[in-house]
Amino acid sequence: MSVTYGQSGYVGQSRSVRSRHALRDGKLVPTEMAKHLRKKKLFKGIKARQAIKPTEFVKDVEWTEWEGRSRNYMRPVKYQAKCRITRKGGTMVTLQVIEKGKPSGKPFRKKESNLRYL
Repeated sequence: MSVTYGQSGYVGQSRSVRSRHALRDGKLVPTEMAKHLRKKKLFKGIKARQAIKPTEFVKDVEWTEWEGRSRNYMRPVKYQAKCRITRKGGTMVTLQVIEKGKPSGKPFRKKESNLRYL
């Protein structure tokens, strides 16, 4: 299958026409650039994210959940509790409610933007 007039497509099984033209012109395509940076140890990719140590702290937290028996009867319910919060990076945090100084119930995850620290 030949592609003409600068249309996109693939050459063989894995090389796109545009990346082939870029390589022919002496430019680096993103996959080749990532390989080059990994070789020079300037780009670690996923391993850099795993190096983040989790932080843990205890605070009073308020959040809202939708509760009800069906779609038509759903309503927002606000919760407020003292929680152990574990942040591992990213947008999600793990919460565990603390009652009388001890953790109670199973840990659950929430988006940090949906929480309000008191």
